[in-house]
Amino acid sequence: MKSMTGYGTGIIEEDGYQIKCEISSVNHRFFEAKVILPDNFENMKVELTQYVRNSCVRGKYHVKIAIAGSEDKIPAINMKKVDSYIELYKKLSDKVDFGELDFVSFLSLPDVLSTDSVERNLFLEKFKRAIDKAVVSMNMVKVEEGKATEKFILEELGIVETLVVDIKKISGGLKAKKIEVAKKRIEELKLDKLSQSCVEQEIVYLADRYDISEEIQRLGTHIYNFKEMLQKEHVGKKMGFLLQEMGREVNTIGSKLPDSDISFEVVRIKDGLEKIREQVQNVE
Repeated sequence: MKSMTGYGTGIIEEDGYQIKCEISSVNHRFFEAKVILPDNFENMKVELTQYVRNSCVRGKYHVKIAIAGSEDKIPAINMKKVDSYIELYKKLSDKVDFGELDFVSFLSLPDVLSTDSVERNLFLEKFKRAIDKAVVSMNMVKVEEGKATEKFILEELGIVETLVVDIKKISGGLKAKKIEVAKKRIEELKLDKLSQSCVEQEIVYLADRYDISEEIQRLGTHIYNFKEMLQKEHVGKKMGFLLQEMGREVNTIGSKLPDSDISFEVVRIKDGLEKIREQVQNVE
C-alpha cells in the first residue's frame, strides 16, 4: 500500500548534458499530470504524459524536466518554419508597421529552433530514463508514508473491532430482555387463545427485529477484507467502497437497536470509520 503523496528526483548525465526530472504527487480521485519541458521539446509533452501515466496510477502529478550543459552547441533551425514566418511578415508589413525584425523575438517563435529526428529520439529516451529514476525515488517516499498510514488504520480498526464485540454482547442481553418483558405483559393481560397467538407472532417479529447477527457477521467480513487490502497496491478506491459498506451495516445496527448504550458504541464506530476514510483518501 502506497500513499498518493510523494516527491522524487532523477538525474541522467551523459553526452555533455545533465537532465534532471523532478516529480511530485498529491491525492486526487483520478490520474492527472502536468509535464513541464525545456524550450523546443514541447512537442514531446503528450507522449511523456502518457509515459508517466504508465507508471503512476492515481493522483495529481507535477513533472518538471530541465537540461543543463553543452551551452556551446548551436541549436538546429527549422528553415521551413523560418521561410513561412518571413513570408507572413512580408505580407503583413504592408498593412501593419512592425518596425525592425528583432532576432531574439524571431527565434522565440514556435518551432523556429528545433532538433532533428535523431536528436529528438535521443533526448526522448533520456527524458524517459530520468522520469523512471524520479518515479522510483518518489515511490520510496510513498511506501514510507503508506506504512505510517497502514499503522494508523490498523489501530483504528482494532478499536472498531473491540466496539463491534461490545455491541454483540450488549445486543444479546438486550434482545432477551425485550422478549422477556413482552412475555410477562402477555401473561398479565390473560388473553384468549386467538389473541395470544397473534401476540406470540409479534414476539417472533420482535426477536427478529433485535437480531443483528447478520450485520455483525458482514461487518466482520468487511474488516477482514479491508486488512487484506493493506498488503496490496492500488487499492484506494476499493477501500473507499468497503468503508461505505461498513457504514451501511453500522447504520442498520443503530436503527435496529435504538438503545442508549448501543447508540453510543455506534457513534464511536462511525467516528473511527470516518478517521480511516480520511486516511484512505490519500491511498493510491
